[in-house]
Amino acid sequence: MTGAVALTAGADVLPRFSYFHDGTNYNMMMTNNTNTPIYWTGSGNVVAMGLALASDICPFRQHVFAINTPARATSIEYSDDGLLTFTANSNIFDATRTSAGVALSPMNEETLLAFYEKSIHAIQFNYNMGVLQNQFVNRLVDGSRGCQSRTSVVSYDGYVYFLSNDGFYVVKAYDRPAQYISRSQEGFFATLNRARDQYITGWARGEPWNEIVWHVSTGSNTQHDSYMIYNPRMAKLFGDENAWSIFDSPS
Repeated sequence: MTGAVALTAGADVLPRFSYFHDGTNYNMMMTNNTNTPIYWTGSGNVVAMGLALASDICPFRQHVFAINTPARATSIEYSDDGLLTFTANSNIFDATRTSAGVALSPMNEETLLAFYEKSIHAIQFNYNMGVLQNQFVNRLVDGSRGCQSRTSVVSYDGYVYFLSNDGFYVVKAYDRPAQYISRSQEGFFATLNRARDQYITGWARGEPWNEIVWHVSTGSNTQHDSYMIYNPRMAKLFGDENAWSIFDSPS
């Protein structure tokens, strides 16, 4: 399926997938932050998207958004309306220039979150757009913390979870700072191989489990060997401190 597109092999070359309907195909998109982003229409070979690199890509408001592109580390670019194509030096802005972009995640149909190394921003459609105004506006969500791993970002049940430099957080609203959820796990978090923070990978387990799972590396391990699992429904009933489970062995 890769055809003429070359993909780098390696356990730490981690893909991020998302989907985009261009009016004809429901395309699967992928970026691994190492090779050019690609998409697959559902048949034939994958196709290069035209961006040489992107830390993350995500659909929003009939566009494909990309963060940390060759334009500059802080850049956010978005595709032409309804298409997977990117016009050079067009549709580009910076939510901030104080740190590099890391990841993108939808919060709902109205808000796309942009995660930087030192801050979080909300991107929304500009309903008051004039002739000389931008199609999208961005607002600061949290200026005191950012994201350490592009693959740690998980959108689930209207909230967005992510890894910061001191543990795990959740964004519950675009007009409120992120909330710290891993205080009870600070002891275990201290045992992790912090040099591998950027490779921590998360995903959601839906019904009937209702869990967010992060795959982590402990001690001096150079591969993931443990799971940190957070249950949002348990957190609502009994508090964040009682919502965690740790699996630290293959059995």
